Amino acid sequence: MKIAGLELSPLGVQTVVIPRGEKNIVINAAPVIDYTAFEQLCPRPMPPTKMVPGGTTFINPEDPGYIEKINDWATQRIFYMFIKSLTIGTPELEFETVKMDDPSTWKSVSTELELVFSGLEMKKIADAIRFANGLDEEKIDKATKDFLAGRAAQ
Repeated sequence: MKIAGLELSPLGVQTVVIPRGEKNIVINAAPVIDYTAFEQLCPRPMPPTKMVPGGTTFINPEDPGYIEKINDWATQRIFYMFIKSLTIGTPELEFETVKMDDPSTWKSVSTELELVFSGLEMKKIADAIRFANGLDEEKIDKATKDFLAGRAAQ
């Protein structure tokens, strides 16, 4: 894909190096490009239909049950991205409680990581995952401001 002649590619791998005594622990966060496995394990919920007087039906995305289901689905997608980013970038990383084929285990990723990494180390890892997957709002905001400032100068 290109925009204005610029070839677009996924963001690169982000590396976090955590010193541990004489050794360094290297954690790589990679961009997650393919969500096919996630979609097979966790299909997106569909909003229910609602019938109104006169027999007309319409999709009801305001249904409280649907809103709860879509929020749960979105949370699962974030867990998947977090885990997949780490396992793609750091293939030698082995989780004890997290199983990629079992979505019910994904929420334990934070607990498992917190057993071995400090709060600051966890923040660095999470920041690397967000940046690798294009979710760094601060950088996006800065790039937008720089672009608009340059445009205004023209």
